[in-house]
Amino acid sequence: MFTDKRLRFLAALATASLVFVVASMAWAQVAPPASAPAEAPASESAATGPAPTVSVESLAGRWGEFFHYILLGQADAARSYGEAMIDMSPKPEEVYQLSVGAPNTQKNLDRAITLSPALKPVVEKLRGLIEKGYQAEKANPTNIARSIDMLDQGNQQYEIAAERLRQSGEFALPQLMQRLCAEKTSEDLSQRILNVLGRGRINLGKEAVNGLCAALGTSNPKAQGQLADVLGRIGYKHAAPWLKELSLRKGLLPETRLAVQDALEKLIGKDAAAKSLSELAFDYAQRFYNHDQSLMPDARLPQANVWYWQEGLGLVFVPVPKEIFPDIYAMRLCRMALGNEAKFDAAMGLWLAADIRREAALGAGIDPTVPKDMPASRFFALSSPPEILQNVLARGLKDKDAVVAAGAIEALVRTQGAKSLVQPVAGGAQPLVEAMTFPNRTIRYQAAIALANAMPDRPFNGSDLVLAVLNEALRLNGKKIALVAVSEEKSRNELTDVLRKADYDVVPVAQPGKAVAAAKQAGSIDLVLVEPESASTVLPGLRKEAAYVSVPVVILSDDPKIREKFRGEGLVEFMAAGGKLSDVIEKLVGKATAQEALPPDQANAWILRVCEAARMLSLTNNSVYNLARLRPALVENLSSASADVQVAAAKALAAMSAPEAQQAIAATALKTGLAEKLQIEMLNILTESVRRFGNQIAEPQVQSVYALVSGNASAGIREAAAQAWGSLNLPSEKSKTLILQATAPQAASEPSEK
Repeated sequence: MFTDKRLRFLAALATASLVFVVASMAWAQVAPPASAPAEAPASESAATGPAPTVSVESLAGRWGEFFHYILLGQADAARSYGEAMIDMSPKPEEVYQLSVGAPNTQKNLDRAITLSPALKPVVEKLRGLIEKGYQAEKANPTNIARSIDMLDQGNQQYEIAAERLRQSGEFALPQLMQRLCAEKTSEDLSQRILNVLGRGRINLGKEAVNGLCAALGTSNPKAQGQLADVLGRIGYKHAAPWLKELSLRKGLLPETRLAVQDALEKLIGKDAAAKSLSELAFDYAQRFYNHDQSLMPDARLPQANVWYWQEGLGLVFVPVPKEIFPDIYAMRLCRMALGNEAKFDAAMGLWLAADIRREAALGAGIDPTVPKDMPASRFFALSSPPEILQNVLARGLKDKDAVVAAGAIEALVRTQGAKSLVQPVAGGAQPLVEAMTFPNRTIRYQAAIALANAMPDRPFNGSDLVLAVLNEALRLNGKKIALVAVSEEKSRNELTDVLRKADYDVVPVAQPGKAVAAAKQAGSIDLVLVEPESASTVLPGLRKEAAYVSVPVVILSDDPKIREKFRGEGLVEFMAAGGKLSDVIEKLVGKATAQEALPPDQANAWILRVCEAARMLSLTNNSVYNLARLRPALVENLSSASADVQVAAAKALAAMSAPEAQQAIAATALKTGLAEKLQIEMLNILTESVRRFGNQIAEPQVQSVYALVSGNASAGIREAAAQAWGSLNLPSEKSKTLILQATAPQAASEPSEK
């Protein structure tokens, strides 16, 4: 016994000596001179001097010198060695191995940037090499196979192999599973593989969970029980749905079912383990969808792995862009829930939301996890019932996810009538109505236009808000409107002047108590200025009106007490006496989402859609919406720089029975210098209005139409003007004059000389 112990001691001593010699040789390449301090404070950066000539030739030596001079605070010297390393074009794997072998690498790289901005490009390039090396090393299948072979070659080899496999993480799973399930694998190696997977001190842990969940699909009963045990030991709860699914599988051996149930209860407790598969799957689908940090993939890698078990092939993974990874897993778990319970509406809604978001994040890319002929998310949304789409929309609004909200609205608009669009969901919410107060104006406009085009036959909660949002869209290219609720006349006038110079139209209110009524009368407000004495009444009054929930407000005080009083308000800024209003407005625009100007083509596209909706509502005599509120903005768009917008606004006005609407069309049609095509179009629209509502234009306009008919304009313009003239149904005298004028015999011309 004594002899055995002594031999073991001598063997260990020899091994330790060998390790010391190897370490000493490596240190000789990378260690700083003996006199160098182990760590120099950042204040020693003043010790920088002329950059030394780079004399060390090896990559490891230059790496050591680089960090040595960082610790000394000598930025120029560190930069010389860092650039010399990069000039060697080293393999990323070599740089990664150096980073793993050196303590506090990332911390010292951070220190380098703090030491000198000139070191930042060097640090960024080194970090890039480290990350590339990390990716290459951890996924190298040859290295993984060698490490697995080392697992049963002795305790020391096992420790080294286990650590290497831990670094390989989930990339080691396919080979580990292949060896675990192979008949010729020894029991000892199987146990060591299970230790690496999750039972041992050194294990893959969280990184293995998604792959192991997929591996539960194996038909090997022994492996099923072993993997369930490993998942229970690792302790990440998102394995629960997959374990539950396995526990319900037909033909499962009793001992395997017992092992699976034990693991499930160990993970989530007895009560949660008793939940249905649909409930568990939906719960963790939501966690993936909500980007629960414990479920997210390795942030250092550009891609994430989605795992599958394929009988005959074993465990396989498909790399996907990490941006769509959580949505893919949310969809998989929702599919699991629906497969178990077809009427699980919540899972269907979440699947749709994840699919819409996944598709948007993917852009023009390809998701290799779905069939090539899988329809677009629009297909599934269009085929869904309204209650499901309303739930998807509610989720998008709650998460402030414009992509999901827009997808749900599009499907609702294309498939549902007015009743379904305003139908409350569980809890009484009306998602499409709520969408009109969404921070993103695209969603607001989509929702309002959808509710307008639905042509409801009775008022509903939120119908007034539709017109407010439509007004906002119509005024995208117009002046913004500011409401100034200030009782003191001089201050009110000064603020009005400043705002008008900033190209605002101003609604001045001398009695702040009437501010909300003035805002309603104006239709759409982009900014409110209010004195502190009345802010406590004006602000709550505005926020009660859905149309003004997102309107920025300036309180004309910078008193700390006033600031504290309105601390919870997100769209409020404060301005002291003598402050610069433009600076305050700029801050508010940054807070108020989507307040900045849209590009003209986008703005015009929205205006055209609103004009079309307004025309349709007028033609159908819709009684729910007071379209007179849109008239001023429509008239304003008759002066648009876009001919298409001018025509669309004129057509909307031509469907409205109001003298000011017809007169505005006439004024545009009779403008001098109008392009011929546009003028003909406007005269035809004027004729439409007159035919529908009778002659409502002013006498000077009547005379101008006659002048156009009888003048020297082109034949096309004169014909369109003549049509308008005839529709006015005026006494026949002037029409007779036109006939006489046009048919008067011409004087004989002088014969030409031959």
